[in-house]
Amino acid sequence: CNSCRSFDWAVVNNSQGVDDLANWPVETLYSLQQERAHMMTHIAETGIHPSGFLRGSEEHTAWKHSQRDRYEEAIAAERRFIRTRAALLASKTIREFEEAWFSWSSDYRGRVYPQQTLLSPQGPSVEKVLLRFSQGEHLSPEGETEVLAAIGVAFKGNRLSLADRAAWGKANLKELLDATAGGDPADVKMLSSQFGAKDPWDALQLLRAAERTFRRGQPWDVPLGIDASQSGTQLLGGLLRDYSTLVATNVLVGHLGPDKGPEDGYLHVQNAARFILDAKPDALLSVTSAGFVERLEKLDPVVRCWVARLMNHANARKAMKLTSMPMVYGSTHQGTAHGLDAWIRAQGIDLVAELGSWQAQQAVVNGLTTVLREAVRLTFPKAMTALGWLKRLAQLSLKQQLEAGVALPELRWTLSDGTVIAYHESELETKRIHTLQMGTVKVPVGAGLETDVAKTVAAFAPGFIHSLDGLLLRVALQGWSKPVITIHDSIKVLPGDIPALKGRIREGFIEVCSRNPLEGLAAQMGVSMEQLPLLEMGKADLEKVRLSRYMFH
Repeated sequence: CNSCRSFDWAVVNNSQGVDDLANWPVETLYSLQQERAHMMTHIAETGIHPSGFLRGSEEHTAWKHSQRDRYEEAIAAERRFIRTRAALLASKTIREFEEAWFSWSSDYRGRVYPQQTLLSPQGPSVEKVLLRFSQGEHLSPEGETEVLAAIGVAFKGNRLSLADRAAWGKANLKELLDATAGGDPADVKMLSSQFGAKDPWDALQLLRAAERTFRRGQPWDVPLGIDASQSGTQLLGGLLRDYSTLVATNVLVGHLGPDKGPEDGYLHVQNAARFILDAKPDALLSVTSAGFVERLEKLDPVVRCWVARLMNHANARKAMKLTSMPMVYGSTHQGTAHGLDAWIRAQGIDLVAELGSWQAQQAVVNGLTTVLREAVRLTFPKAMTALGWLKRLAQLSLKQQLEAGVALPELRWTLSDGTVIAYHESELETKRIHTLQMGTVKVPVGAGLETDVAKTVAAFAPGFIHSLDGLLLRVALQGWSKPVITIHDSIKVLPGDIPALKGRIREGFIEVCSRNPLEGLAAQMGVSMEQLPLLEMGKADLEKVRLSRYMFH
C-alpha cells in the first residue's frame, strides 16, 4: 500500500504472569525432522519431486494436475456434505410450522431468486425434495397423466414423447411403489442402481407423493417442473425468425409432426460434429472458414482419433450440452475446454495414462473443444451471428458515450413491459501490500470509478438474453394465482396446472419475440442502422408456436 501505518507497542502494568508467559516457551525443546530435511535437500539438489518425477517434466506436470483435480473433487464433496447438513439444521426451524414462505428478489436482468441461502426452492435436489406445496390438489385425469409422465422422465429422461413417458410411468408404477414402500434410507441408492433413476432424490420424492395419492387418496402436493429446450437459443431463434433453430429447440413443430416426440438440439450438435470430422475439406469450406479447416487438418491423427471416440461416447450428449449452453452466454474456448476436461474424467477416462503425457491430453481436449464449438456454430448459425451482433452493439454504444465525455458509460435498454435495465462493470480496485512472510498480496478495496469496457461488453449478450428470460416468465405468469416456483428457465406448478402454464408460455414467447426487440435495442442505445445494419430475418411463422408440445417439457 502507498502509505502504511506503523505502531509502537508497550506493555502497561506488567505483571509476573506476563513475564512467565514469555519465558515458558523458552524451556520447550525441539528436534529436527531428519528424514524431512534429507528429502528437501534431495529435492533441491536433484530436482526430483516426492511424486517420483523430475520437477518440470511432463510426468510431474500431469501428476500436479491429477492432484489438483482430486483436491477440487474432495473440496466439492465436502461442500456438498456441509451444505446438506446445514440445510437439515435449517429445516428444524420450519418443522415447527405448518406453512412457510420464502422471500424473493430480482437481479438487474429481471431474474428472480429466493433470498434464503439454505433450503431453497432453487437449491440442490437434496434440498428441493424437502419442500412441497402447502396447498395440494386432487388429480384430474390430465393431472394424473402429468404425474405418470414425470415419473417416466425421472427414470428414462425427457427425450421420449409425452405419451411414452406416461406409458412408462403407468407400466412401472406398482413395482416402484412396492420397492420403496418401506421408507428405507437406502431407497435412494437402490433407485439409481437398480432402476436407473436420473436423479434418485427427485425420483424418491415423486414416488412417495404417488404412494400418498394413489394408495391413500391424499391430495398431490409435490411441484412438477417443465423446462425450456435451450432457452437462450430459443429466444435468439425467435428474435431472428430462424426456422431451423426454432425446430431444433422445439419452439416449432418439424415436418414429422407433433407426435414424433421432442427434438434434441444437443444431438443436432453431435451430428454436425460428426460431419466436421468425416467431410472432405472442400465440403467443409462451403459451410465454415478456411482458418478452421486449416486448424482441423493440423490435428495429429492420434488426437483426431480420440476426438472421434469421445464424440461418440455413450454419454456424449452431456459434452454437447457443456459446449452449446455456455456458448449462448459468451463462454470462451478456455472455459469450454475446462468443462470438457472435467466431463472426460467423469467418464473414467485417464487421457494421461492412455497417451503418455499431459501435453497429449491437452491436445485432445483442445481438439475436442475446437470441433464441438464449430459444430454449435454450424447447428445454430443465426444464433451465433446474433451474439456477435450484440457484442458489436455494446462496443459501439460504449465508444460513443466515451467520445461524448460520459463520466460512467453504461448499457441501458427497456423491455416491452417497461422494465428498464442499466448495466456497467467497474474494474475492482486493489492495493498491493508487501509483507515480510507472505510476499506481495493484493487486497480489494472497492469498485472503481471507471467503466471496465471489456467486461461490460462481454457481459452484455448473456445479460440481454437473461433479461428476455425474465420477461418471458413475467408475461407468462401475469395474473397467475396458483402455487408456482421459477428456476430461471424452469417452472414448477401442480400437475393439473401444467397444460394452462404451457399455453401461457407459448403466448408469452410470441409476445416477447414478435416486436423485433433487436431493432428497438439498437435505437435505444443510440446506434444507427448505418453503423450496425440489422440482422437478416428468417421467415418462420411465430403464430405456429401455439402448436408446439415440447417448447417447455
